[in-house]
Amino acid sequence: MGSRSIALVAACTLLSCSYPEFEFAAADAAIDSGGASDTASSDTASSDTASSDTASSDTAPDDSSLDTTVDSVAVDTAAPVDTMPDALLGFCASFAHFFCNDFDSSSSEPTFGWSSFDLSGSGAFKLDTTAKSAPRSLRTSLTAPSPSTFDAAAVNRSINAPAADSLTRFEADIMLETANYAGVQGTLLLKMQRAGGNGIGVGIDPDGLYVELVGASYHWLQLPTKVTAGKWFHLRVEGKLLVAGGFAKVWVDGVLAADITGKSTAVAEGVSRTFVVGLYADAPIATFVARFDNATVDFP
Repeated sequence: MGSRSIALVAACTLLSCSYPEFEFAAADAAIDSGGASDTASSDTASSDTASSDTASSDTAPDDSSLDTTVDSVAVDTAAPVDTMPDALLGFCASFAHFFCNDFDSSSSEPTFGWSSFDLSGSGAFKLDTTAKSAPRSLRTSLTAPSPSTFDAAAVNRSINAPAADSLTRFEADIMLETANYAGVQGTLLLKMQRAGGNGIGVGIDPDGLYVELVGASYHWLQLPTKVTAGKWFHLRVEGKLLVAGGFAKVWVDGVLAADITGKSTAVAEGVSRTFVVGLYADAPIATFVARFDNATVDFP
């Protein structure tokens, strides 16, 4: 699969950038069938108690066709990764976050404020005036029929956590033009990953939202929450990237949708990681459009 480069004209010397690897799942990751139980819930975010009637699975869908690496296009090679909060315009100027990008800067480049990006197959992105916080959002799209087996339209930010075992929170406002992904498998929406693609990701497939944990073993869980086409929703993920004893919690619009504990979420531990926002999928069978706004990372 080939990636196509875009010439960037943003003021990249203001950015913190590097060369992250972007991978959907580890090809040789074993399916984890033991350990702590997985739960999903319709309780509010203030409660970690999950109902027991929500389907969960330690058997991952057959997404081996997605196990590949896309070469990211670096925005800037000189500036270091994040070690302190950023201050951008609009939403980001109003709230304190370790990293924040609301796509509202004075730059006309959708990659402004990001370390690198991935575009392949039918993947495309641009700034858009349909936004959660005015004036702009990031519009990503995949188009059928695709010229490629794999399609990508994503931006990446290299970040250093305070410690290898730091609690990591990443969030974004998302609007989908269709409630589900029309494809054989699914597409990534948000992910926090270490080198090689291991980490915690949330995506959407023909059945709805899911969360995946990629580490020494692979774990996948379909979320009970359904999204509405054309309506903004807020996705919040918290977890730790650990070889053993990792965990992930997912909230959709403030409602706890998944609480997974005692799982591997990293192949190797360390402070470096990459925040991925956008689409990375098997070829779609129908056009899929997702908008992203107010993407943040914190280490509470």
